[in-house]
Amino acid sequence: MLTRSRAQSKRKESSFTENSSATQEVSPAKCNGSAPVAPASPVLPPACVPESHEPRSLIPPVFALVASLAFGACYINFGSPGMGEYISAACCGVLGLLLFVSMAFIPDGPFIRPSQIMWRIALGIGLFYMCILIPFLFIPLETAREALRIVFDSRLGVPLPSRSYAEACGLDTWQTIFDQLDVFVALHIFGWVFKALIYRDVFFCWILSIAFELLEYALQHQLPNFAECWWDHWILDVLLCNAIGILVGLVLGRFLCVKPFAWAYSSSRFEQKPTSLATKSFKNYLQVLFLLVGSLTAEITCFYIKHLLWIPTVHPLNAFRLLLIVFLGSGAVREFYDLFSKDCHKSSTTQKARPFAAVTSIILIFESIICVRWGQDQFPNPAPLEVKVCALFAAFVLLVLIPTLLFILPSIFGKHKKESK
Repeated sequence: MLTRSRAQSKRKESSFTENSSATQEVSPAKCNGSAPVAPASPVLPPACVPESHEPRSLIPPVFALVASLAFGACYINFGSPGMGEYISAACCGVLGLLLFVSMAFIPDGPFIRPSQIMWRIALGIGLFYMCILIPFLFIPLETAREALRIVFDSRLGVPLPSRSYAEACGLDTWQTIFDQLDVFVALHIFGWVFKALIYRDVFFCWILSIAFELLEYALQHQLPNFAECWWDHWILDVLLCNAIGILVGLVLGRFLCVKPFAWAYSSSRFEQKPTSLATKSFKNYLQVLFLLVGSLTAEITCFYIKHLLWIPTVHPLNAFRLLLIVFLGSGAVREFYDLFSKDCHKSSTTQKARPFAAVTSIILIFESIICVRWGQDQFPNPAPLEVKVCALFAAFVLLVLIPTLLFILPSIFGKHKKESK
């Protein structure tokens, strides 16, 4: 009986090895515009679970985390610490715990390059930032400024110098434009390279670029930095910086063989009609519109938070927030696209969870609430009449005119054609 059971177990293990090797054999990925597909990880039976998947493999990192927290709590001497040092130490402990939980328990994200651990760490930092935003929902603006000064940097809490870019807008020669070129222009181009890699659709990138410039016109009565010359908006920003960034980002994405997206419009000479996600149905159109609004919100809240909390443009806090939004936005946009286009496996736990989309959405909602709450006292002047009229016209075009042209009229004429036949 013992030898028979051993033979049966060996037969099961050999058959499982054959099945797992068969599932791991994947055709080599070709650079045809789609990202390399990771082989499906086989479901391991309890008898064949590798040592790295067993629960005891989590004991060393748990012990290291607890030991480091205990050492910091008992033996680190701050000298004569203030409230800022205590809060900073507590934040470091919470961040370490969230990073451990993210690396150990959060499922893999939508990307496999360069490392799954890196994307889990980014999600853990996003959870930490989301938790940091919660107290700011309830405290007044003056307290928030003082908290940033105490905890992060004693140089904060000073009003920012007001600067207007709408002076001397005469365009006599091209030298006027070249005089405006500085390090921020390079950062502007670099930012649009990342946006092109995130959205992966040239038409959607151009819509986002033009929409942001229109928002700058609409909000310049609140943020003085948005007041720019006309050539600064449309020549320096749109036609120069944004165009170069979009082109470089799309070429880089093609070189890296990332999967292209079709948010707004995508067609080729071999197709009879565009295969865009926005024109599939009215529901998909609203989903793409939701992504556009969310993307603009992520950019606008950055300027409002910087202005309200008196954070200088070159401060590391701004760089940290922008870099975090880039990582979270990359995963969120990919998860949104898989959800909207139904290009995902229904049995996948990661696609059911969609953690990047959830965390990014919550962060943007929190930041928007904070900006609206603090801005009520800081921006008492109402919007100009022309801004309100343009906002109503934009809402009419996006919610009434375009859906009518794309969905209502084609369905009516399509029914008439069928009845005539």
